[in-house]
Amino acid sequence: MKNLLDSLTPEQQLQLVFTKDSGGNTALHYAAQNGHTETLKTLLDNLTPEQQLKPRSIQNAEGKTAYQEALRQT
Repeated sequence: MKNLLDSLTPEQQLQLVFTKDSGGNTALHYAAQNGHTETLKTLLDNLTPEQQLKPRSIQNAEGKTAYQEALRQT
């Protein structure tokens, strides 16, 4: 995953992290739902500190944030 992200421009990385599917899920939601903590870390590490705040409030169609999805996996 890290190699893939490193090959993207910063704009493409942002688009990958913040784009939602039809269920409102982002890449962060999917990583959290499936327990992929290293992927979550890699996705967030490629964001600036200011950009890292935004994903915490993005909700999917069920009203869940990626953080809430990660908590359900523990």
